[in-house]
Amino acid sequence: MEHLGGKEQLEFWKKRAQNFPRYENVAGNYELGILDRMKGMGVDFRGKTVIDAGCGTGMYTLHIAQEAESVEGVDISEEMLHFLRIDAETNAINNLSVVCSDWNDYKPSKRFDIAFCTMSPALRTSEARKKLHDCASETVVYMGFDGLRKSNVLEHFYPIFNITPKSFSDARKMRAWLEENGISYRCEIVEGEWVSSKNLDGLTESTLNALRLDAPDADEETVRRNLEKFRNADGTYTERVRYRSAIIVWRKS
Repeated sequence: MEHLGGKEQLEFWKKRAQNFPRYENVAGNYELGILDRMKGMGVDFRGKTVIDAGCGTGMYTLHIAQEAESVEGVDISEEMLHFLRIDAETNAINNLSVVCSDWNDYKPSKRFDIAFCTMSPALRTSEARKKLHDCASETVVYMGFDGLRKSNVLEHFYPIFNITPKSFSDARKMRAWLEENGISYRCEIVEGEWVSSKNLDGLTESTLNALRLDAPDADEETVRRNLEKFRNADGTYTERVRYRSAIIVWRKS
């Protein structure tokens, strides 16, 4: 995403927001599993003030808010925050605030006990990583891709539109930054596969949004025609994403 300009970024996330995963108030879901792993690494949100950088629709934000004293979510997309507000109101979660801002432009009003960021493109420069570090008085929690994010759908289209697959290595860059600055940290690797089923319109839209980051001329007709390869007997279309990510936790001394 670092190659996108401000207006392009806003338009991209505006489109993504419509089909982006949202907070689920159910036991044992993926986000709760990740939060449990973070707690096993010594992270305790109970009674803490927390900032969630690049919070998106609040998939983690709203779970954390149910334990924390307060949470501030920051995201560049007003559309993403719109869904966060809806889900917060629906679930009577009222100890949070949201700020619509690019992370580079965000000006924190205070230091928080815990600074938190998961799977967000907001932290792809040294300055952005340092800002997250400086926001915390006690603990920083970060999660990012660690060399693998491979979609069976997108892999099919890369040669069709002459796209070179990207390297997803945000977590490795974060570890390098920490080591360059002499900061000790704990790290745990998370590997698995996300499986999502959509109708043809939904998968066409999400596929085009992703492809047009590198191939602006990717056309809907070609995408729809080729997506028939992923059609199930019940008429749905399945995307499988294999991933390897890293949870990184460090304490402020």
